[in-house]
Amino acid sequence: MNASRVLIVDDEEQLVQILRRVLVRRFSVEVDTARDGRSGVDHAAQHTYDLIISDIRMPQMDGISMLQHIRCNEGPNRGTPAVLLTGHHDEGKAAATALGAHFVAKPFSRQRLCDIVGELLPAPSAPTAPSVPS
Repeated sequence: MNASRVLIVDDEEQLVQILRRVLVRRFSVEVDTARDGRSGVDHAAQHTYDLIISDIRMPQMDGISMLQHIRCNEGPNRGTPAVLLTGHHDEGKAAATALGAHFVAKPFSRQRLCDIVGELLPAPSAPTAPSVPS
């Protein structure tokens, strides 16, 4: 069984490490990280993800522009579920909704994030029972 793969895009290294730790422990996922939207676009063009989590305000390219780029171009993550994070109240909420992304304002609880991620990640495959000869 292959683990789900998540891309975290955020310029706050401490938050990235916390998110990585929570997601790996709770969901046993593989995590790739990027420090800005431009790098996030590059990752999304090269790899297939089951979920993208991104901050909105970042250098080089913000999270909304990054997600617009991913959604509007042919690529493996055009329809990948996404969560956009912001520490600036409702900034980007309408744009996130228009892009089909979940919007989460910082600070957020670990449980709230895990609830959203649990809804968006594909369910793990059940192990296949060995066939019994008849």
